[in-house]
Amino acid sequence: MSEGSQIDWAGHDNNVKYMLAEFADFDDSVAAAIEFAKQDKETLILVTADHATGGLVLQKPRGSSVRAQWTTTSHDLSSINIYAYGPGAEKFSGVMDNTEIFDRMLASSGLREPRFK
Repeated sequence: MSEGSQIDWAGHDNNVKYMLAEFADFDDSVAAAIEFAKQDKETLILVTADHATGGLVLQKPRGSSVRAQWTTTSHDLSSINIYAYGPGAEKFSGVMDNTEIFDRMLASSGLREPRFK
């Protein structure tokens, strides 16, 4: 397991440079995990978050550079994506309630019959 917790703190601080640096570090962790999974062929990689923070909005007014604007310093109501790679990855697509993730992990590992559709 790898957690990019500093991404959350960057959102609370409304700090784009901090957030981008933490995303780059987290991306390196995900890339290393995927390389392991490619070799292992039995590892499922899941990448998600428990919530969004800061309400980051990117804008590009005509003739200018991209600007970051924040709507809050708290958690926000943005939808959270989940990305999956490896055996069972197909069980983690589309829109799902975050409480389904654990159940789908168990089903993917063969430890439990799925309770979801």
